[in-house]
Amino acid sequence: MGFIIAIIVILFFPGLFFLIVSFGISGILVLIPVICLLMLYYHYFAGTIQDTRKLYYVYCVAVNNWKISKLVSNKKIKLHLGNEKIMFENSECSYVMDKLTYVNKKETSNGNRLLQLYFQDKESYKVVKVTLEVYGNSLSTKIYNRLKTIQKDTSYEKIEILELINQCKKSSFLCVDKCIETSGIIKDVNVNGDVSLIANEFENFQVVFLSKQKENTNLLVGEELTIKGIIDQIGKNSVLIRENIFI
Repeated sequence: MGFIIAIIVILFFPGLFFLIVSFGISGILVLIPVICLLMLYYHYFAGTIQDTRKLYYVYCVAVNNWKISKLVSNKKIKLHLGNEKIMFENSECSYVMDKLTYVNKKETSNGNRLLQLYFQDKESYKVVKVTLEVYGNSLSTKIYNRLKTIQKDTSYEKIEILELINQCKKSSFLCVDKCIETSGIIKDVNVNGDVSLIANEFENFQVVFLSKQKENTNLLVGEELTIKGIIDQIGKNSVLIRENIFI
């Protein structure tokens, strides 16, 4: 459809239309290279931006921190790109990821393209890295641009503790809703099941884990505990972490 519209615009553009009327067939022959160049531009540039396909066949070459390792087979897999979700599928399994946080494209030594997709696993809070190999720059660019349109800011972004402290100095709002994992010594467990920790990584911050359980009778003061959760609030001297996930 884009080709047809482009050709119509050229043919009826006043100056070019006058050329056709004045020179007849010769004028049309002059337009052929112009039309070819326009089609070439549309295919390699505009086409990559306006590509709306949702199914591609690519090679999966690596998956890190992902329990479904059957996807790594160095065989072609189907890559379904929906409006918000991405599904990987081969003959053995399929899996949907809906928290794409980062996508990168780089060229390999043999001229192919590698697409590196980073997902946030809400359950483990680990970053899942999927590497896909795509043959040809044009196709990899199309897939890359489709992925960029799907990519959205996620509230479950993993953040390192040192980075957390540095960002807190700028603004505590930068760290709210980020995922965190830390260990410490249990200082107190209140009647609501909330746990206060002494965590060396947090320097002068007191860590308070907001538990969904009303009681944590199996937790004792002085024991070491590792928690994973989502930052709820950061005060001057304390960090509140919500959700009830223990390891």
